[in-house]
Amino acid sequence: MNFAPKVRFTAEGAWLGMGTIHGLLRLEENAIALEYQIQDNVFNFFKSQISEKRLPIAEFERADFSNGWFGFFASITLTARRMAALEGIPGSDHGLLKLSLARRDRRDARELASQLNLLISEQILREEQAVVPAEGASAAEPPVLDERHRSPDRQQTH
Repeated sequence: MNFAPKVRFTAEGAWLGMGTIHGLLRLEENAIALEYQIQDNVFNFFKSQISEKRLPIAEFERADFSNGWFGFFASITLTARRMAALEGIPGSDHGLLKLSLARRDRRDARELASQLNLLISEQILREEQAVVPAEGASAAEPPVLDERHRSPDRQQTH
């Protein structure tokens, strides 16, 4: 990974809705790193200690970047394969973590989501390649499910 942007985010839902999560999202070798602190919404005075979580990329299905309306309200939504992957992360809900972004971080956020989706795809490909081929099948050539999936030079004519 040549360039891995860091993105500042906020999220709601901490302390029973009485707190806002402020943090930093970044990609590491095989993980998503979240550093965050929770601040109260009532007095804007109380803050939690800074927490850091590393979530393996293998635990995610995708990252969706949304530019929001007219460039406002940009966000990244991380979708986990299992709800347990986001357990203990404030603001997560049913395997989803929606992070609101500052307008100035939109470009880096779009790049981060793109890189994350590429890493997720590579992880899925590694998992599929690790599956043992069926008896009699060659490991060098993947099975073809139907004619639409064949390359043009290998399609049979009728």
